[in-house]
Amino acid sequence: MSNRIALLTSILMIGGMFLTGCDREFNRSIGNMFSDGEGGGLFGQTPKQAAADLFNPYDADRRRRALNLFSVAPFGGAEAYVKAYRNFLNDPDPTVRAAALRALGNHGIPGDVPTITVFLKEKNQYIRYEAVVALQRLHHKEAVDPLLDTLSDDEEADVRANAALALAQYPTENVYRSLVSALDDRDFFVVSSSIQSLKNLTGQSFGDDIPKWLEYQKSSRQLFASKEPYYYQRFVRPPTWLDHATFWSKVPEKPAPQKPKGIEATATNLSESNSN
Repeated sequence: MSNRIALLTSILMIGGMFLTGCDREFNRSIGNMFSDGEGGGLFGQTPKQAAADLFNPYDADRRRRALNLFSVAPFGGAEAYVKAYRNFLNDPDPTVRAAALRALGNHGIPGDVPTITVFLKEKNQYIRYEAVVALQRLHHKEAVDPLLDTLSDDEEADVRANAALALAQYPTENVYRSLVSALDDRDFFVVSSSIQSLKNLTGQSFGDDIPKWLEYQKSSRQLFASKEPYYYQRFVRPPTWLDHATFWSKVPEKPAPQKPKGIEATATNLSESNSN
């Protein structure tokens, strides 16, 4: 509890701007789904209330909602907030831990990956799902083996499919073989995600034809020579009733695709090592 009090103090200090006149900015940043843009909102939430809810020891729903609001705010990547996200990975409520994983995926660093991979073994499927989605946004070699295990062993198709998508960051023969094996998965989403990742890794389009993928592996001297850049999929909020009601307002632009944090540094290191 003392750690949480210290974190709350830090948040309130760096949020001086946030608590003294930026309610409108905060509410605009989280969109009409949460706010009416005038300091109130569909949930009646203000930045000051969100900061208090973040450390409410009695109401997990309030903690989860506050985490979700902070994670999509422009200032949600500030150091004090990121420390809070890491702290909430230990929350007793699984929905709060899941929200913390989502926030850490959005604002964490590649060094958070080893911690995130631990949650791929959680019993709660929502936690495993948020963990695997976070690993699409943060690049680190220690994610590979846990993702391979998840692709082959997780009981939930959504989790396996998102593991397949995350693995497209890692051009190794082990990843290639596992993705080809996943083409035999019983779920279409897993198969289609594996096809997408194989195409991303090789530039080839053999669909779910396992023999052709295996033949390509045998015949190709440079398996990943035509590898395409990896971009993770970004969530686009569907229009709300308020969006439709205010049809004269500007339609939000579709977010540009982004590369995972850390992937450029890895590519640079590989390029330098190959040139030596």
